[in-house]
Amino acid sequence: MAYVAAIVGAGGKTGYIRKRAEKNASLHKRTAIMTTTHIMEEPSEWLIDYIGTPCETDAFGRNKLTWPGEKVYREVCAAYDEVLIEADGAKHHPLKIPAYYEPVIPEEVNEIVIVMSGFAIGRDFHEVCFREALADAQIREIVQREPLVDRTLIDLIVEKNYRKPLAARYPNAEIRYVFHHEAVRKPEDVRILAVLLASGESRRFGEDNKLLAMFHGKPLYRWQLDALREAKRSCAGLRLDIAVVSCYDRILAETGAAGDAIPIRNGEFREGIAASIRLGAAYALCHGYDASAFFAADQPAFGAADVQGLLEQFVFSGRKMACAFSSHPANPAVFDKTMFGKLTELKGDSGAIRLIRSDPGKVHYYIVNEEKLSDVDTPGDLAR
Repeated sequence: MAYVAAIVGAGGKTGYIRKRAEKNASLHKRTAIMTTTHIMEEPSEWLIDYIGTPCETDAFGRNKLTWPGEKVYREVCAAYDEVLIEADGAKHHPLKIPAYYEPVIPEEVNEIVIVMSGFAIGRDFHEVCFREALADAQIREIVQREPLVDRTLIDLIVEKNYRKPLAARYPNAEIRYVFHHEAVRKPEDVRILAVLLASGESRRFGEDNKLLAMFHGKPLYRWQLDALREAKRSCAGLRLDIAVVSCYDRILAETGAAGDAIPIRNGEFREGIAASIRLGAAYALCHGYDASAFFAADQPAFGAADVQGLLEQFVFSGRKMACAFSSHPANPAVFDKTMFGKLTELKGDSGAIRLIRSDPGKVHYYIVNEEKLSDVDTPGDLAR
């Protein structure tokens, strides 16, 4: 019979499972990956078997799998050396408090691995913790005093909500705690071009140019540009340059006059957002940048701290892509230089998020509150 390990928690479960399965494959151990929740089949250079019942197929033809039933599970255990089960869901959050019915673990399990991520540290607990409303009185008291997550809080959540109850329910299982905190890369090793996309025609806004409309004391486009500038100043280790892609003379002139951002004229703006992305990616490619990040000029609430957090987490994660995530993948987004070729091939009014959706296994998700991703579409939005 197979050795069965259930992986629970948040922030790194899928990566942990993949690495463990690939190591097993290198040792010629037959390994199956299953789930009691949902998991996406991911390609690998190793032969790894994903086993489950398809419950959904995405736009790119990948299967999302769910639990196949007890009979199939028993057959898999008899046929493989090790079975790895993703037994908890956190919707890409780095921290989680489980509901009473979670995690969902088969009764006969040899090992339970609790995973939590260091990407929660320094962030607001209410923003980065999945099911944060389920926190008990002790944790709520701690968070009320200091809402920013630290390692002590993460360890307390693991102990109270995972290790103790799981040890009582599965007395024969080995329980381990894996804390993901080591950076794959350092900020000073990655040179990033942050591209402000400022060419939108603002059709829903009316005849006026919304990017130049006054929003709380300054032109709308300046809010995201100033956030990029502040992030560049505040993080000495982040090798960040700024470019502004626009079709508007005033924006290009103001950018050039300030001298701290590269103005790039967009002569093909009527095509849609892909033209702006191609120009930014082409500049990054020609000038030897390691990554390019794309920010919308009509998203004024995504501030400097989140710019820095997104870029640093992208670097630390070692992933090829990163994006903001609330209920779904969203702008801003960051791409490693290996993705520049695909970025320069984009066409029409469809942005780079299609690349994020096409290969989610290469993406790091930066959890953020929905309101920080809101954009300005109509004159009425300027009043909020």
